[in-house]
Amino acid sequence: MTSADSVVAGEPGARVALAADVGAGPVFPGDVPGEGVARDFSKSEQARRGPRWRRNLVFGWFQLGYWLGIGLMFFPYVAAMPQAAPSPVYLVLNRMLVGAAATTVVHIFYVIWLRGLGRTVRWSALAVSTVVALGSTRFFFTSLYRGAPLARAMVAILWYLLYVALEIAQNQFETLVRASQAEARAAEAEAAARASELQRLESQLNPHFLFNALNAVAASSGDAEAVVRVTQDLADYLRLALRKSRPLEPLAEEIASLEKYLSVQQARFGDDLVCEIECDRESQTVLVPPMTIQPLLENAFEYGGRTSPRPLVVRVTCRVEQDWLVITVTNTGSWVAPGHGRSNSIGLENLRKRLTLLLGDRTSVGVEAEDGQVRLVVRVPATGRPSRSNAHA
Repeated sequence: MTSADSVVAGEPGARVALAADVGAGPVFPGDVPGEGVARDFSKSEQARRGPRWRRNLVFGWFQLGYWLGIGLMFFPYVAAMPQAAPSPVYLVLNRMLVGAAATTVVHIFYVIWLRGLGRTVRWSALAVSTVVALGSTRFFFTSLYRGAPLARAMVAILWYLLYVALEIAQNQFETLVRASQAEARAAEAEAAARASELQRLESQLNPHFLFNALNAVAASSGDAEAVVRVTQDLADYLRLALRKSRPLEPLAEEIASLEKYLSVQQARFGDDLVCEIECDRESQTVLVPPMTIQPLLENAFEYGGRTSPRPLVVRVTCRVEQDWLVITVTNTGSWVAPGHGRSNSIGLENLRKRLTLLLGDRTSVGVEAEDGQVRLVVRVPATGRPSRSNAHA
């Protein structure tokens, strides 16, 4: 057995507990200089035009609602005024259009000249420009608000306060939109990086398994029938193992495929191998990455086969403990420490990285060596299993 993180002498009777926590997540590659410049530029242009178009639309609806409300508010007052002409409807509509035009000029002035200034200067200049625009509009106040300074002040102050509130609300909304878009882009980049990393790990794992499986076929070269049987078992297992799989699958699917895999290993070891698998029904419903147990068995056969007396005994147990799935692979033999002729442990390192990518850093791979036995213990969150009430129903 191997561990990528610890050096332990495999003395008989010695008990060593090694916590080989899953490593940190992958380091995502940075952007390639010059890549996607045109695409990013077009997106930035759309980002600038999008809020501008949305702000203009919101301002248009604000103007319509505000001046329509002002007209309805003052229409009864105008209608009660003694006057021959023009009609109250014409008078109110005319003043509404003049007020809307004056405040639209204020809005344009704010967008072009004031929006980039500091908050205090910006709001102060907006207040002054609002008073100047509405106060200097002679036609706006003639007849309609003559002798009513409170009404004149109310129209200007109310428009100013509502405009400022609208501007603040739009700024907050666009900040939330940008934050949401940034999170979405980060999640998309992370998902792409994870998919790329998983693809790389799978392409690394498959040749590693094939190399060991071909050794099993070579071990049966003296028996033609055995070669045919082992080759068929290997083909059946590869059909299951190399199929297009989901990122997470019920553990039961791998348990079913291990029958063919163990037949290949049995041909390799013959009577020198005894293998047992014990997995209850609850554990088989837990979602795990494909080929979670197989790398553990590869490690057991590789290093247990070097150090164990014959027969090599390999035992696999899967059980759910509270909210955790615990997979234990135990084999007879002693610990093979780094630097003592062991390989790079491709399967175990691969498993650690895949668990981290798919299930997070709460997963762990631990190693224990005790009394001529070595155990690999994998702990992952027990996700996807039915509740206990449904399981016992």
